[in-house]
This record gives sequence, structure tokens and C-alpha cells, in this order.
Amino acid sequence: MPVESSDARVSWRELGPTVLYPNLLYGIGQGAIIPAVPIVATAMGGNLAVAALAAAMMSLGQLVGSPPGAWLIAKLGENATMVLGAVLAAVGGLVGGSHPT
Repeated sequence: MPVESSDARVSWRELGPTVLYPNLLYGIGQGAIIPAVPIVATAMGGNLAVAALAAAMMSLGQLVGSPPGAWLIAKLGENATMVLGAVLAAVGGLVGGSHPT
């Protein structure tokens, strides 16, 4: 929601529960999973180069996906974008889970 006045200030305490804490939790989760990616990739038959590529693609995907995500939020709204993201994640999980390799 746009701010009406340029004099309006938002404190860090107000931003914490809605913006900062979820982002911090997401970052901790991403940081925790990245060391496991090479282990899983090598266990599935890939070499270390493939494992490093898989770990790097996670960060690159976030970087490349942010502008289109912001555009969708601006066009569709937050709720519709969240529902669309959940549906796409579910479809991706089903497609990925249906293929053994």
C-alpha cells in the first residue's frame, strides 16, 4: 500500500513482525539447506561440479525470480500472487515427485 505522505516514518519495531522476521527465517532456512544440496546431488550420482551447480542455481533462481514476482504482486495483489505461487509449487512438487530420476 503506498504511503500518502513523504513525512511518514515506519519504525523498525513495526517492520519486524511483518517484514524482517519472515525474511530472516527464510534466509536461515536457505542457508541450512544449501550444504545438504551437494550431499544429495552426489548421492544421486552427480559429481561435485553438478552439486555446486545445483547449489548455485538456488541462489540464482531467487535473484532472477524477484523482479517477475514483484511485477505479479503489483498486477494481481499479494493474496492472489501467494495463491498462484502455492499452486505452482504444488504442481512442481507433483511433477517432480512423479519422476524417479
